[in-house]
Amino acid sequence: MKDATMKILTLGDEEARANALERHADYRVLRRVPDFGQVAYQPLEHPTVRIAVVDTETTGLNPATDAVIELGMTVVELCAEGAPVVIHAPESWTNDPGFPLPPQITDLTGLTDELLAGTAFDDGAINDTLRYVDLIVAHNAAFDRAFMTKAFPLTAERQWACSCRDIDWRAEGFDGHALGHLLTQAGRFNDVHRAGADSWSLTWLLLQDAKDGRTFASHLIEAANTPVHRVYAAHAPFNIKEKLKSAGYRWDPRKHFWYRDRSPAEFESELEWLADLNPNIRPFSQEVHPLDRHATH
Repeated sequence: MKDATMKILTLGDEEARANALERHADYRVLRRVPDFGQVAYQPLEHPTVRIAVVDTETTGLNPATDAVIELGMTVVELCAEGAPVVIHAPESWTNDPGFPLPPQITDLTGLTDELLAGTAFDDGAINDTLRYVDLIVAHNAAFDRAFMTKAFPLTAERQWACSCRDIDWRAEGFDGHALGHLLTQAGRFNDVHRAGADSWSLTWLLLQDAKDGRTFASHLIEAANTPVHRVYAAHAPFNIKEKLKSAGYRWDPRKHFWYRDRSPAEFESELEWLADLNPNIRPFSQEVHPLDRHATH
């Protein structure tokens, strides 16, 4: 073991060191998400779908009282098979909210009142980009959409997809769905919690191949265009809340019921699962328009 360790430490090339360490069964190596210019794609194919991968940093969790202070966006044009044809350089903008940042937001993002002072979003450039995309993607689309539609109302008219919920990450061999966790399991890391970095990291992840050889972006686009039924677990007892949450249910504050979106093929099995879970549940459903899938209004 001593000789092997010395061999690793005396290698001059960092990638060679990483490769040597990876061959040991007790170690895993994480590489930083590659820079934008390091990702290869096929520029000669004709693009058919244009997506904007967005991430926001905000002053808090309530879109009614909090504000977006940073927006990151990466636009990708894909061919029919979901492979990238054009990858536009990631962009980010900051915006002074007009009031001091909560300390926890500074701790989380590194943004400060001094960094934001006097800055403003380039509304013209941002709106011009978003106006011509087919799909807006965020890793927690319900959250980002609620803030984006307030700051940029035209995004309410665009179709959204959620890379956290609209891809079956567990079926793809991942055991979590937080972006940092997914990156780790893909052998990468991003240690900057900023909107631009997170937008690009998510874009990189979506351009990787799933088990079937298609990109995760292709799976996401397919899911976004698949009709869904929103199944409500009406009258679910409070004591099964955690079971519903672990199964992917979310709380609807307007209807005061837990709900989950399912495809037509999964609809009947979902009703059976709820019946087995608790006989007091009285499920009902409604078909959800694609533009409303990740809306919170």
